[in-house]
Amino acid sequence: MDEEVALDPELLGKVFENLLASYNPETATTARKATGSYYTPREVVDYMVEESLKEYFKSQISNLDPASLDKLFSYEDDENPFDERTTDLLINAIHNLRVIDPAVGSGAFPMGVLHKLVHILHKLDPHNEKWKAEQIRAVSENVKDPVLREVLINKIEEEFRINELDYGRKIYLIKNCLFGVDIQPIAIQICKLRFFISLLVDVPVDKSKENFDIEPLPNLETKFVAANTLMGLNSRLHILPEKLGPLHDLYERLFHLRQEYFQTADNEKKREIRDQDKAIRQQMERVIKDYMEGVARRIGPLKDQLNSIPEEPHLVTVEEKDLFETRKVQVDLNEQKRKEILERIRSIRSEVDSYKRMLETFNKVINWDPYDTEHPADWFAPEWMFGIKTPSPSEGEGRGEGGFDIVIGNPPYVRQEKIKNLKPALKSQNYQVWTSTADLYTYFYERGYQLLRPEGVLCFISSNKWLRAKYGEKLRVFLKENTEVLNIVDFSGHPVFEQTVDTNIILFRKRSPAENHRLSFTNITNKVDGDIVSYIRQFQKTMPQGSLSPTAWTLTDEAVLRLKEKIERIGVPLKEWDVRIFRGVLTGYNKAFIIDTETREEILRNCRTEEERRLTEEIIRPVLRGRDIGRYYYNWAGLWVIGTFPAKNINIDELPSLKSYLKSFGDRLKQDGKPGHRKKTKNKWFETQDTIAYYHEFEKEKIIFNKTTKTDYAFALDNGKMFVNQSSYIMVSENYDILIILAILNSALFRYAYKELY
Repeated sequence: MDEEVALDPELLGKVFENLLASYNPETATTARKATGSYYTPREVVDYMVEESLKEYFKSQISNLDPASLDKLFSYEDDENPFDERTTDLLINAIHNLRVIDPAVGSGAFPMGVLHKLVHILHKLDPHNEKWKAEQIRAVSENVKDPVLREVLINKIEEEFRINELDYGRKIYLIKNCLFGVDIQPIAIQICKLRFFISLLVDVPVDKSKENFDIEPLPNLETKFVAANTLMGLNSRLHILPEKLGPLHDLYERLFHLRQEYFQTADNEKKREIRDQDKAIRQQMERVIKDYMEGVARRIGPLKDQLNSIPEEPHLVTVEEKDLFETRKVQVDLNEQKRKEILERIRSIRSEVDSYKRMLETFNKVINWDPYDTEHPADWFAPEWMFGIKTPSPSEGEGRGEGGFDIVIGNPPYVRQEKIKNLKPALKSQNYQVWTSTADLYTYFYERGYQLLRPEGVLCFISSNKWLRAKYGEKLRVFLKENTEVLNIVDFSGHPVFEQTVDTNIILFRKRSPAENHRLSFTNITNKVDGDIVSYIRQFQKTMPQGSLSPTAWTLTDEAVLRLKEKIERIGVPLKEWDVRIFRGVLTGYNKAFIIDTETREEILRNCRTEEERRLTEEIIRPVLRGRDIGRYYYNWAGLWVIGTFPAKNINIDELPSLKSYLKSFGDRLKQDGKPGHRKKTKNKWFETQDTIAYYHEFEKEKIIFNKTTKTDYAFALDNGKMFVNQSSYIMVSENYDILIILAILNSALFRYAYKELY
């Protein structure tokens, strides 16, 4: 497939990832870590693309034979497994397909879709006759200007005549079907470069002619845009009132221009289109402003009418009837007129305010230049950027027009602690899945759902924490109630990405699930050597979507679900036991606060008095890490924690040896959140980052356990000597025999239930 190309397209993905991984010495971070950008392996992309396209074809063409569909996607032969009628329907479905990657990165997913569709078209239409006819038909039906229509049809004929077969397939797939968004301009640039290279390999070269007879490549600025996918606009053009009809005409002109720009080669013509684009956007602003001012001017005459009404009452007697009797009452006509006029003034002011809000939205639209490749928009609206209308976040399933057929991608992996400054803006978008502790990728699920047309499909690979974590509960409920989950692959034991979180793939359709709907799933609990896609399909099982719990999604068969139900019916949840669980010590800078025995002895030797030594010994306590804890045992590594907890109110001047040691780390211990310093707190420079008001709990008999999910949880007993660091927890109880609890926690049943079910 890609092997014929000298420059492997996957190279650009690796370039992108490594550019973002460049180390920043000032912040001690990498750009990749900050943006959560990781390159998705090719075989995973290929699997997700194929599953999504198959579901799309099924939604467009009824009674498609599954075996024939599999054969169409296969690379083993070039045979078209479908009859001519179905072939025509498939080609038309491909022409009408709209795919978007909302976090496009280096373009792996749209490029995967492109290659897959080129392969399918090669089978369906080996000589491009039907595909070319589809493009000509679309121009004939949609372009009203006869002169422009003839120019475009001639261009289509020329492109199919002079280039390789795959060029004609690719250029119109890119033009009609593929869209991408990313907040990073560098990602968009690399994505476009990737598509340019893909087209270049199918352009014939004649070295005797100018530019080797290579036509300029298309302009992709309006296909792949730098913008913030998660931030939508408040106002949408396709629901504007009919009074602002001129805006609709301007809107249509704007997108005809952008379609023309896609294949405009002449620099002067491109500059002219960009100028026209800007002029139309400014004209849109004037239309709203003029109309708003015209509405506001209607208030003046109404105020004059109000002032002309006499102050003295104009009383008249009228009859007032109800079910039982007729009464005569007096009415002040002047007061009635005043109320009517005031109500009309309030109504006009409300209308003006709505246009002001619309104008605020338009200011964003007008200031966004699609041809500026360096400055990302802090919002995203496909109707403005691509001419594709979608339902708003507040509208339910099936409403609105348009939408994308497939939303596919790898949302960024950014933990919730790193997006504190984004949380107010995310909350303002009224996401149903919003919670203050949710990681960034969770919002892409709901945003992707919003971008889909009814019956469209979404396929994401992301962290799998949402399947079980507390912050994923709203997302689990949202997906269970609003989507038909088709397939989930849980990579709990197979690393898809190097040195990052466990992941999952989910594929769902935008429609309410039937009561008896069953989803497919594959649990991968160990590293797979060999073909991961074959493994996924070989070990796929099914289960009812209705059995998914808001508490956690347990992907398993009915027998295990029955066992889970029995455990929950008979057992007592841990949170209802009379136990207390505490996290280990978070110092903010372990290099200073976690020390070895040699350093401890040196600090103690430097104490000037026995009292200072005694106080220092009380503060420096033995500490365990998660890796030191095993099942029923621990191996102490000879490490100590300097427990200067704020709750102890330590006077560091009374401990000169310890003070001197901590001072040697300089500004690194400051707790102000600046680069190279610790997280901002109200604590003193020599204190640990955590307040740890519960430090005395470490001195009790307790259960200690690690927090890693890579291996089985391990629980051990400690008689009160040990502290633990932030990779571990402690559990204490005064009213239970701690040894019995320990035995339960280390039992085969508990370990099975915890790992497999929860």
